[in-house]
Amino acid sequence: MKTLPFARTFTLLAAAALSLPLLAAPPDDAPGAQRQGPGMMHAVDTDGDGRISRAEFDAAGARAFARLDEDGDGFVTMDEFEAGPHMGRQHAGPGAKERRTRMQERMKLHRAQRFVAADANEDSILSRAEFDAARATRFDELDRDDDGSIDADEMARHRAERPHHGKRDR
Repeated sequence: MKTLPFARTFTLLAAAALSLPLLAAPPDDAPGAQRQGPGMMHAVDTDGDGRISRAEFDAAGARAFARLDEDGDGFVTMDEFEAGPHMGRQHAGPGAKERRTRMQERMKLHRAQRFVAADANEDSILSRAEFDAARATRFDELDRDDDGSIDADEMARHRAERPHHGKRDR
């Protein structure tokens, strides 16, 4: 068994604890949709049955990979991953610039952790197979009742458990 340096192990564990919202990205025709919760349900549930099937989840993943792979070489680099489409909360009012900066720093760390977690062969690029494997894990995490689909209640429970989710920076 290969042993990992402490920093790499810590990063992998932290990444596993965090969600992988980009890996559940909505389709291209839903630019304003959130990647979690009701927006994701609406964007990814293409048949409108109130549930995201594995097929719908996989189709959204294929679209996300295509958007991330800017040069079309079949791989996603860390630069492509970090530059990819990510939803961020818009901050306004007093202190908005500082809140936005803190949020962007957290998102950059979060994206790096997700990338490292998905990069199974540790070559600093994501193949489609690695991307799909990370998505399969993500689907299994969200499908809490193991019925082969994700419903709004499962999504809501997941959102409620995420640290900092829905809380404004102060």
